[in-house]
This record gives sequence, C-alpha cells and structure tokens, in this order.
Amino acid sequence: MAAFRLLLACVEPLYDTAVFEHSLYLVPPFRRAEALRYRHVRDRCLSLADALLLTLAARHDGLAVDALHFTKSVYGKPLCVERPDWHFNLSRSGSLAVCFSGPCALGVDVQVLKDMPHCSFDAWLHASEKAWLTQWGHVYPEILARLWTRKEAFLKAVGAGFSIDPAAVSVLPGQAPLWQGQSYHFEEYSLSGHALAVCLPRGRAFPPLQHMDMRDVVSSLSARAGSAA
Repeated sequence: MAAFRLLLACVEPLYDTAVFEHSLYLVPPFRRAEALRYRHVRDRCLSLADALLLTLAARHDGLAVDALHFTKSVYGKPLCVERPDWHFNLSRSGSLAVCFSGPCALGVDVQVLKDMPHCSFDAWLHASEKAWLTQWGHVYPEILARLWTRKEAFLKAVGAGFSIDPAAVSVLPGQAPLWQGQSYHFEEYSLSGHALAVCLPRGRAFPPLQHMDMRDVVSSLSARAGSAA
C-alpha cells in the first residue's frame, strides 16, 4: 500500500533556464506540454514544479509516471486510471508547489498570504466562519488564508469541488465536516508567507511535511532516469 507523502518545494531554482529545460524531460509529455502553455515564467515554473513532485512521489511508491494515464472525474478531480487506489492532489501558490499522495481520498491547498483579499471570499464563507473571523483584527488576512486552505483541501478531498456550495460547509478548527457519511479532519503546517492545509478522512494520520530542495528533486529524478536508460 502506498504511504502518505506530503512534499513541498520552492520553485525558484527552476527560474534558471538550463534547469527548467532539463527538468521538462523528467516529467510525462502531457505535463511538459501543460507547463509550456503558460505565458509567464513563474506560472510555467509552478506547473513544472508540481509535476516534478508528483513524479517523485509516484516513484517512491514504485509507480512509473510515464506508464500511467490520468483522467479527471466529472468534478475535475485528477485520477490515475491504472491505480485508482493511489490518490494524489497538487497545489501551488506564490513561490511554493506541493504534492500530497497516499492510499485514500485526500486534499491539499497552499495560498500565498498576500493573495487573500476579503472581498473575494466573503460569499464563500459559512455564517459561523464569518462570525469567527471578526475576532482576529489586524491578523485577519492570515487567519482568512488559513481558513480558506482548509476549505479548499476539504473540497478537493471529497472530490466534488465547487459542486458543493463552499458557504454551506464550515471548516472551523475543531470541526469535522461530513460528506456522504464520512467525516474529515485537517492539519495545518507553519510556513513563512503562505498558508498550507491538508485534509484526510477522520482516523487517518497526517504525514510530516517534507521540505524538498528543487535541485535535489531534479537530481534524484535525473539519476533514476539515467539508471533506467
């Protein structure tokens, strides 16, 4: 059975053109094409970064990403055709990319704090969340980011995305929202300038956060690619 893995890396080493070009050939062709569709360098690097982390996570679990096929559910949740028992979720924001993988439904979200304007999220908050947020004063933007990453992680974990009205779900600390008879819980991880949360079915233990150096990720995948050649 696959282990839970939570891998996070800063994308900045990929801003080096030579590193970026080399790394493109360490991920499956469809992810290579996806990264190159972005016009801006930062977006290209973020897309490639989470593809690299996904490739590394898969190989840790004995899977060759090049031999796998991916699809999406009717709600847009990514799925592995050959291994429906291997779950994964990706997120990226600011300078960070994260990959969460494991043997059951799961979700992850990372948000850079400066990208959390109140007006963009008010309509998506549960009434109890709005009331709870009023107590936080000058740290409101950070608390809002933490709350929103929990909500995004939950929506991703249950696989229904925004077919669920976010305002109908409360993910306040200490609560375990239900979906189709299953309750879920959350873990938050401390990061500088970002909020990061993961969601798992209640009863499942959270993995430690593995901070990866993107240069090491590229080196590891390069070595594996060389040994397989």
